[in-house]
Amino acid sequence: MASASSGAVSWQRKTILRELAKLLEDAPVRGCVNDPAVEAALAEHERLDAIAITRQNFYYFWSQFGLWSMLVAGVLGCFLLANASDVGQDAKLLIGLAQALAVGGVVLSFIEVRLRGQLRVWIETRALAEVTRCDVFQKLLGAPGPTGGDANVLARQKFDLIMNAHIKDQLHFYETACERHSRLPRHVSVLRWLGYAAFAVAIVLAATLLPAGLAVLYGLAGAAPPVWLLTAQGDIAAAEGGLDADSLQHVLSALAASLLGFSAAWSLLYQHDRHYCLYAENKRSLSSLIEGDAAAAAAAADAGSLEKAKALLDSSRKIMEAEHQVWRGVVQGAH
Repeated sequence: MASASSGAVSWQRKTILRELAKLLEDAPVRGCVNDPAVEAALAEHERLDAIAITRQNFYYFWSQFGLWSMLVAGVLGCFLLANASDVGQDAKLLIGLAQALAVGGVVLSFIEVRLRGQLRVWIETRALAEVTRCDVFQKLLGAPGPTGGDANVLARQKFDLIMNAHIKDQLHFYETACERHSRLPRHVSVLRWLGYAAFAVAIVLAATLLPAGLAVLYGLAGAAPPVWLLTAQGDIAAAEGGLDADSLQHVLSALAASLLGFSAAWSLLYQHDRHYCLYAENKRSLSSLIEGDAAAAAAAADAGSLEKAKALLDSSRKIMEAEHQVWRGVVQGAH
């Protein structure tokens, strides 16, 4: 089996080569793997897989860039609006410049991710790549073996290759995906905790404005504010160090707008709970399929029949393609 003509060897090709390495040099299934139809299907899968990986990396880079820019722009906006006495004019101009750059990062991220449809391109290409992955093994089942070879041996080797290099390999992917999506990556956790910190600041600011708002409501009702409310207003004013309510309201408005966009972008980019549930269900379905049908398909292959193996491959394909139908729905909903 030849390596890919350009770039690194794909995971799928490595997996097939790994299974072939377990067999004798004259194993009849080697001729099937080198069949032109099988090689063409594998090459097409590798082409689409490489595009999907590139698009995935592109999407995550610009999405994370947009999240960071959005959070930074909101925080810097708070410094500008606070009008603290210890912030000089030059410092305010530099903060304004940094905020402008951060806002530009948000706009650039929006153009790359949303307007150019990078998420849609990634998911559609990934779905096509997975379809062609299944095509590789369907072509393998139909590929002729060497003339005069033992048909029973060939059938069993085909079955084993499909099981180990495709179906069980996909099951292993689901297992590792469940583990991966049960927790956030470290760099994403940092971003999440920074978001939590910004939310906490927004809550504190809102709490400082609450007594003043309640005092206004008492006044509109024609009642005198209670002593505890007046005391709370005085304590908050002393703690704020000269910041007036108008400045705090401006700060809170800027921070709230930034956090609203941050939350919306986060929910689309990091759907770890959704991913975990989807992969857990796929793992369960594929495991049940293997436990229920693999033994009978193996016995049939030993007898020279691949009909049960074809049925097993078709059933596994439906499970795998259902995942990408869900992804398409997510993308359509996002647009």
